[in-house]
Amino acid sequence: SNCLIHFYKRKRMILISALSVLFFGVVIAFSPSMIVFMILRGCVAASCTALFTCGFVYCMELVGGKWSTLVSFGLGYSWAVGYITLPLIAWAAPRWDHLQLAISLPIALFVVVLAIPSLVPESPKWLIVNGKLKEAEEIIIKAEEENGKKSVTGEVKVDTTVDEKRDKISSNKDETVTLLDLFKSSSLRHCTIIMNYLWFTNNLVYYGLTLNAGKLIPGNLHTNMIISAVIEFLAYSVGIIAFLYLGRRWSTSSFMIFGGVSLLSTSAVSSITGKAVLAQLGKFAITASFAMVYQYAAEMFPTVVRNVGVGSCSFFSRFGGIIAPFVGRELGSLIPIGPVLIFGLTSLLGGFLALFLPETKNSVLPNTIEEGEQFCNKTQFLCVKKKEILK
Repeated sequence: SNCLIHFYKRKRMILISALSVLFFGVVIAFSPSMIVFMILRGCVAASCTALFTCGFVYCMELVGGKWSTLVSFGLGYSWAVGYITLPLIAWAAPRWDHLQLAISLPIALFVVVLAIPSLVPESPKWLIVNGKLKEAEEIIIKAEEENGKKSVTGEVKVDTTVDEKRDKISSNKDETVTLLDLFKSSSLRHCTIIMNYLWFTNNLVYYGLTLNAGKLIPGNLHTNMIISAVIEFLAYSVGIIAFLYLGRRWSTSSFMIFGGVSLLSTSAVSSITGKAVLAQLGKFAITASFAMVYQYAAEMFPTVVRNVGVGSCSFFSRFGGIIAPFVGRELGSLIPIGPVLIFGLTSLLGGFLALFLPETKNSVLPNTIEEGEQFCNKTQFLCVKKKEILK
């Protein structure tokens, strides 16, 4: 889906992904064998990943300014609501097949909403970049009317730079832009690699702590899960404030470093309460940074490869999710201190690497590969730009 969404409309790929989640989610409840169940489970996971990635990019392209932060973390709140709701549904439907149907069938409503023509608009940014200027203008005019901000003339004035970009894209329409284009220039390549590592680390630490809450975090398993769910809401709220006032780069870096230090500190504390507090602080920090890298990546990658770029990050992050249970459970049984050391050190490294990424707050975001190269070239390790010396 991350490759197809570049060539096809955002909304269309979201609808296809939602249909896939609905279909495989219902069919898996009637699996005749474990092999079939595992295959269908993999299809559900792939479809859900595609749906969230495509949907996230779509939402980020509809808004700008402070609203991009609010919408980005707003999607995180929906994750937290699901975190709390799932155990309640499982309590009401204890059988696995009933549970599967209970969480899959409601997706039909989402599919119906998406399928209604003109109800959910296409991404204007995608339309403009792909030369479909007239469709984009119609959507923007309709949005102005609904928001009560219709222009006096009733027309949308298109900036000349947009026309130039459209003409440039049209003249090069035979050139296929792929994931490999992110690795052709040194500036884009180092940004892509660092962002992939940040996603990998956040996935590794987040799921490592979540899936092993009863083992790595001292205390009662159920109590830890409740605290973790509450921490999700708190982390997203603090993350919004940090993103609005500190920017993307320093917020991501600070929370990952704080999380790493908190996790490493658990080995230096002897009391059970102290270890639990430090571990939960680490979970809090990594939860916030996990939400941050979604928006950070969506803003950093150029529009023409935004979904492909975010998709590549999501792909590499899954390796962290795969490794997490083994690090937390298997390594933890052999070397009790091993998991927190790995989680802490990888978080620290990610925090320092984030400082080498460009700041995207209040910046004109790139649309083409060329603009992406120039954008990543503006990376400065220091948070304050050098002031010009006036003679």
